[in-house]
Amino acid sequence: IISGVQARVQQYKCAMQ
Repeated sequence: IISGVQARVQQYKCAMQ
């Protein structure tokens, strides 16, 4: 479960950048 959340956070950060 945590793995999925971390992956989503990374994608969100990438989209922001």
